[in-house]
Order: sequence, then C-alpha cells, then structure tokens
Amino acid sequence: SGSHQDAIKKGMDRRNKVGSDAPWDVPYLTIDPKDIGRTYEAIIRINSQSGKGGVAYILDREFGFDLPKLMHPEVGSHVGGIADRLGKELSPAEIHAEFRKQFVNVSSPLA
Repeated sequence: SGSHQDAIKKGMDRRNKVGSDAPWDVPYLTIDPKDIGRTYEAIIRINSQSGKGGVAYILDREFGFDLPKLMHPEVGSHVGGIADRLGKELSPAEIHAEFRKQFVNVSSPLA
C-alpha cells in the first residue's frame, strides 16, 4: 500500500521505457509476476491505505488515463476515501466508474 505502490508504479513505468528485455528491476517485486503465471493487476490492489501511485497505475494501464502528476494526490485521496467508507478493496471497474463520475463526467466546475 501507499509508498510501496508508488515505488512499484515508478519501477513499472521505467521498465516500460527500457523494454522487457532489460533485467527485472522493480522495487518490492523480486520477480516478474509473469514468470509465475500472475499478472501485475493481482499485485496492485486498491484499498483505503493505497497511495496515489496505485490508483494512477490502474487508471493508466487498465483504461488509458495517463493522469497529470498533480492530479494523483486528489484522485488517490478520493478513491481511498471511498474504499475506506465501503471497507473493502475496489476493483479496477469501480475505480474507473468513480473516476469518470467525479473527474470526467461533471456538469459543474471542479473548484
């Protein structure tokens, strides 16, 4: 959670830039999940303790929303608050729906 997810996201972003032929070097992940038949989605899960990086990672990888860095804290805080209120982890679909409702499909100014 939190800073771990931020570090993993940065490591995954770096890996995507250098290519998958480079040696595996992602913080907190000693092996590539693909090597054991897992996906990255099984590792990055969003709950009330999640940081801004985990939410941004899900929105980018799953739905193509490459959020500006300055949006990460607000979106992460909003999604974390929902997970806390519901007392559960949120699925990528729930995160996407809430993001669209709160930040995309709005009928009034955000501020």
